[in-house]
Amino acid sequence: MSEEQIQLLKEILKWIKFQNLPNLKKVLMETLNSPEKQLVYEFTDGKNSSRAVVKHLKGLSYSTSPGTISVYWNSWFRLGIVENVGKGRPCYQKIVSLPDVGIDLPKELKTANPEPVKENKMAED
Repeated sequence: MSEEQIQLLKEILKWIKFQNLPNLKKVLMETLNSPEKQLVYEFTDGKNSSRAVVKHLKGLSYSTSPGTISVYWNSWFRLGIVENVGKGRPCYQKIVSLPDVGIDLPKELKTANPEPVKENKMAED
């Protein structure tokens, strides 16, 4: 593929994304209908395990389980708002940060700067 063709495809992709932004925002707002879900989504960075997300949420005074997060991730994957970036076992990453589509972050996340959670890799889900 030539450089010109690659640039043309990038331009087309940019406009397709722009055209579908309102639809994406609507799906995100309907699906992430609680501060807890919004926080889980924001911590879905392709690196955090469900246990790490639970620890982040606990630090923000939320309580959930790795199983609940796994259910969220599987549902969100089917919707297309997270992608599997894992090699072998699933590892999910959000496709866009909420502020990037005009959705405010929960106030707890705005005021916090969570430290990365160190985990025992053998104990991950």
